[in-house]
Amino acid sequence: MKMFAASCLTAGAMLFGEGLSTPAQAQSPAPAVTAPAAAQPTRAQQLMGDIAPKLADLTENVLFGDVWARAGLSQRDRSLVTVSALIAMNRPEQLRSHLARARDNGVTEQELVDVISYIYYVKLFDEPGDPGLGERWFRDKRCVDCHRVGGAGGRVGPPLDRYARYVAPIVLAEGMWNHGPAMQATQHSRGVPTPTFVGREMADIQAYIRRASSEAPRRAVFLQPPHPERGRQLFGSKGCVRCHGGSGRGTADGPDLRAATLRMRVSEIAGVLWNHSFEMSERMRERGFAFPRFSGTEMADVKGPH
Repeated sequence: MKMFAASCLTAGAMLFGEGLSTPAQAQSPAPAVTAPAAAQPTRAQQLMGDIAPKLADLTENVLFGDVWARAGLSQRDRSLVTVSALIAMNRPEQLRSHLARARDNGVTEQELVDVISYIYYVKLFDEPGDPGLGERWFRDKRCVDCHRVGGAGGRVGPPLDRYARYVAPIVLAEGMWNHGPAMQATQHSRGVPTPTFVGREMADIQAYIRRASSEAPRRAVFLQPPHPERGRQLFGSKGCVRCHGGSGRGTADGPDLRAATLRMRVSEIAGVLWNHSFEMSERMRERGFAFPRFSGTEMADVKGPH
């Protein structure tokens, strides 16, 4: 019986690949085996590993493991291209991780500022509006009651022909902001409803002004790219930080401006500024703040990255 038991133990050990052992050795406790340290999950696995494991695998092994590793472009150049594309497509969630990756790949802070400034500059041009719709908005929103373009319209406010020389609507947005509270007070005194602008309506009005203006000769004026450092200084000196916080991410008194500038076109921002300028001026007056005004490229600088 003892010989049979020993033979069984030996056969079992051989089947499981554990080597030969005597009955006494088989009964002794096996030495503890230390498990290898678990690998840290990648960013893709953290974001989608639980719900889309295959997509996480493709992201890590195909996108970064293959495409990013190809010799055609350096890791640094791929990061610059990716950051530019994500800004243009308004992908702030993806942008955060790719900014970190860009720094790891050797992109400097100044280079990141420069490429972001350039993308913002391109976005200043906006998509061209529809002049036919612009003429309709100009009439239906009763802008024509106070302003004239090409000699036609009211004379309560100044003519708008000079805005035809600018390709980007940011200058029109700046003018509307500067005169917004006074214009809205005049409208109120005359019993004229204050218009609001949504979507592409401001771009359409800009296109109408360019078509109908009688200004001649008309040479297109291209603005300089936004200056981030000057924008940061203006954001503080104009008092924007009081309501929108030092980084522009918003407070209890004002919304997140950085998210808005990433998400919206310039013409849409122009409409939002006008829509809220009277309310903002009243709140500033109640708190003892001077209503800020902008000139030249100041609004473009403030809108840009800083």
